[in-house]
Amino acid sequence: MKKILTFEDILNSNNFLKLQNTFKSYDDKCGRVDNYFKAPQIDDFNIVFGGINTETGKNVRVEEFFYKDYLIEKVKSIYDLYLSDFNRNYKKLKLSNGNISLYYRQKKEELISYFESLDSSTYLPIVIKESIEFQLSLCLEKIQDISLKDELFLGDKLNFKVIRQDVLVLFYLLREKGHIKWHSNSELKVILENNFMSYDLQKKKYVNFKVGRSVFSDFKNGTRPINQSIERLKKIFLEDNFFDIT
Repeated sequence: MKKILTFEDILNSNNFLKLQNTFKSYDDKCGRVDNYFKAPQIDDFNIVFGGINTETGKNVRVEEFFYKDYLIEKVKSIYDLYLSDFNRNYKKLKLSNGNISLYYRQKKEELISYFESLDSSTYLPIVIKESIEFQLSLCLEKIQDISLKDELFLGDKLNFKVIRQDVLVLFYLLREKGHIKWHSNSELKVILENNFMSYDLQKKKYVNFKVGRSVFSDFKNGTRPINQSIERLKKIFLEDNFFDIT
């Protein structure tokens, strides 16, 4: 089935049902029925159709599974297609002096909304959800890199007079302990880069900071120790007059 897939085809349940039914309609046993399923199928299913053996030239029967043979491979190309479309429109806006900042924000918000849709997509198997999450993360990281490189206006930022590591650990802990809305690592990375600045002790000034792709995963698995940051944060919050507003 030579359909070019988008995130919308998978993250919208109606579109996904239509995709599954279109795939199933190629099954010789279905007689080209395009509404075989009434709801999205989380379990894999197959189709059988006639084909030609390229080596012998003889007619053969081909069996193909929706998830295992078709969708997993198709999902891998969504990133390239999404970025190709983004880059094409981005370049057009730059050449015509269009509002590239607005376009960036729209695409960023679109990708974050896809993350939210993915979280609630109970009709998708884990292997597909993980693959889509990876593709979304790559897309979000790429357009974020472009926006930082071009220094797009992102509004005023909140300046933390603490080092970058401690800012990252603070928000990581707030997320892990449930004190802020859960955001994926990619979402949290973009939120921090776009809205906050940390303090450079050597330069003695506030600076933008770029969050590494794996920094939050490294916090979680212990490959990037956070003990010293935790102690510094505790010291701040345990100051005698920290909660004194008089």
